[in-house]
Amino acid sequence: MDLISKYSCRNMVCFVLVSIFALLLAYQSTAYQVNRLTVEQIEKKEIPKYRAYAEKIHNRSIDDIFAFRIFSFLCIEALENLTSWTPVEIHVRAVMVPRFLCFLSLFYLFRVWNNNGMYMSVTESALGVLYTYYATNVSFHNEDLNHYEQLYFLFFIIFLSAVICKKDKYLFPLIILASFNKETSVLMPLIYISENIRAANNIRSFLRINRSVFVMFSALVSCSLLMVLSIRLFYSANGGGYRLWSLSPTDISGCTYSLLIAGILLFTGIAFVSSAFCRYCPSCSGKNSP
Repeated sequence: MDLISKYSCRNMVCFVLVSIFALLLAYQSTAYQVNRLTVEQIEKKEIPKYRAYAEKIHNRSIDDIFAFRIFSFLCIEALENLTSWTPVEIHVRAVMVPRFLCFLSLFYLFRVWNNNGMYMSVTESALGVLYTYYATNVSFHNEDLNHYEQLYFLFFIIFLSAVICKKDKYLFPLIILASFNKETSVLMPLIYISENIRAANNIRSFLRINRSVFVMFSALVSCSLLMVLSIRLFYSANGGGYRLWSLSPTDISGCTYSLLIAGILLFTGIAFVSSAFCRYCPSCSGKNSP
């Protein structure tokens, strides 16, 4: 057996072992959550709530912020049409499968993460996944199944992996898909700019030589905001009553979006001003005054 075959075989064995490890964690984590909720609560609360939201989505009459997490509802609807599982099995597995993919992809994300030329070992990556498993159980201790949260975490992991591996062509499709899953996809461009700043190790040199990153960042911000706002306008078109913009503290949904959009636009403006300043600053551009 040559070296390439040995290397491929070792990678395959590692992938199988990591997959089993991630599957066990996902199963245990989901069982912990389901046992806390009980099957009866899922049947009487979770499933009727999902069906009510699904009806609002199909009728384009959404009046609840949680009903805009469309992608997860479409996944559950697809499972209902393609499988013979019971509603309880569908809702439980719709939590476990994305959680398994999260743990699996997170392990390999840790492995490719480059911190000043140093990479995490297999043991360190496994410990990171174990910590995430514990944090997931704690985070969902007082929560319902919330299928969109598992997908939300998965989108973030895949997005960060694409940024680290310099696969910029996948960023916009991920932003678009994530927008249908949860409104916090507008924060995903911050992952792009933060990882590029971290990789540069020097904020001043980063601002000087990476102006193209700011163009990409601004395009990602624009795409995410446009998608989120368009989805809300489209699916609340038939009298949903959902407010996108409000400065009233009593209108929680509208106020939250107002502050979030204003914050992202402010951050983008600061980034452009900083980039323009460093372009003409002698100390940043490397031009020393006589």
